[in-house]
Amino acid sequence: MKLTIDQAIDQLVPMLAQRKIVIFVGSGISVSAGLPTWDELLRKFVVFCKDLQDLLDPDERFDQLITDAESQIDKYPTRVASVLKERLVELQVKKSKNIHRAYQQWLSDTFQSRTPHENHRLIVGTNYPQILTSNYDMLLEEAAKLEGYRALALLNTFTYKDADKVAGALYNQHSSIIHVHGDIQDIVLDEIVFTAQDYVTIERKYPGFTMALQSLFLNYSVLFVGYGGSDPHFEKFVEDISYSLNWAVSDCLPRTYLALHKDKVGEVLSKYKHRLRTDVISLDGYDQTTVLLKALQHSAPRGK
Repeated sequence: MKLTIDQAIDQLVPMLAQRKIVIFVGSGISVSAGLPTWDELLRKFVVFCKDLQDLLDPDERFDQLITDAESQIDKYPTRVASVLKERLVELQVKKSKNIHRAYQQWLSDTFQSRTPHENHRLIVGTNYPQILTSNYDMLLEEAAKLEGYRALALLNTFTYKDADKVAGALYNQHSSIIHVHGDIQDIVLDEIVFTAQDYVTIERKYPGFTMALQSLFLNYSVLFVGYGGSDPHFEKFVEDISYSLNWAVSDCLPRTYLALHKDKVGEVLSKYKHRLRTDVISLDGYDQTTVLLKALQHSAPRGK
């Protein structure tokens, strides 16, 4: 179903009052603070690999792979990133160069300190039971510090490596910030979720985290903001739950809500999402994301 922003607010406010909806924060929220979108990050990664060539020995260079990657990045972005990252891991294993250190420095430079945007402040200031994000940056934590939610910023922030802590937060109903793809403070070349293969790795290597996420999606509706709706990890995740539970036809299960600019909302997307119990919130402009978040924060401010 396609919803206007007013219709969405009418549906979400009562759910928020009952603490039955959590929020998922995508890269679009941090773009307003000067950080790259997901597609821009992948392009920056290709440039990083290209610049790295000058530091490698002749037999270690992969110029042809870079050339092909540059021509394929628009069509197959995660596939390109997967292949390039595999090459970096191979070089790191040889230990002839500190590839991990170069990768770490590149990510640190890319996500260098920024100031949280108003949207970050509104999100942490709203009484969501849980805040999930695919972003590596720590802007939500910085916003929580600035707004006085120090426990949320310092004690209750987790990644996919913290399955027991995430499960504990759900059981004890402690609000937390969950970085589902890892965060900038835990940069490991062969583990940070960055490519298509990493999505598979996280499910196989950290099955407890996948179980915790499944529990969360079964107990809460989820509002996606700053999210393009095409992340292969969560598309597959939601589809698996939908098919396993016959989610589309049950009125007693949670829903998901996806806030998108109206230019990205068409009949095909709306109908496809509808069978996954996902309602698409059509926004007339990107500033309406702030309008939506502000209305929700006003209805249910987080206690300090």
